[in-house]
Amino acid sequence: MVIREYDKAYGRWLLWAVYASWAELPANDHRRLFEDTSLLTSSYDLTHALLTYWLMQRTSPEMASGLEVSHRAGQLLRRVGRYTQWAPRCGDTYLERVAFSLMIQPETVSRRWIERILITQNFDGGWMYVPPYGRTIREILGLPIPSYRSESHPSFLALLALAYYRDFIRGEKPAAPRQN
Repeated sequence: MVIREYDKAYGRWLLWAVYASWAELPANDHRRLFEDTSLLTSSYDLTHALLTYWLMQRTSPEMASGLEVSHRAGQLLRRVGRYTQWAPRCGDTYLERVAFSLMIQPETVSRRWIERILITQNFDGGWMYVPPYGRTIREILGLPIPSYRSESHPSFLALLALAYYRDFIRGEKPAAPRQN
């Protein structure tokens, strides 16, 4: 079976990773993920490639080893770190970068990134897709922040990041990849 049905590469990658032992990835996607990762140019490319690697390590560990997924993930994590270090806002893509980095290699995550997630939590308990720049400026200056409405997807990502970070600082190891 060839995975071709999704318009977005991210969807193809994730679906393929679940079935990697028997599904075929389109050649262009294979090239981006396993031959020339410099073709992964956006933050979304990087985070979803990391998530693809993470899934693959769990569903097809032998194939992941043969495609040097751990090495490739390390390369992408360095790039993700640069994006995250200099991100102007703590929105959806920031939360994805931190959460997925923690899932794969938690020691690459700066405590400051976690503090930033905590600081940007809304009064209703969640987080926003894209906080307005005015809010970011107020955060930097330590001024009061008006009430904003949270959204489910970024809130899930923030909670995922915080849960993985909690486990990391407690010294708890994530569950080992299952063997088929």
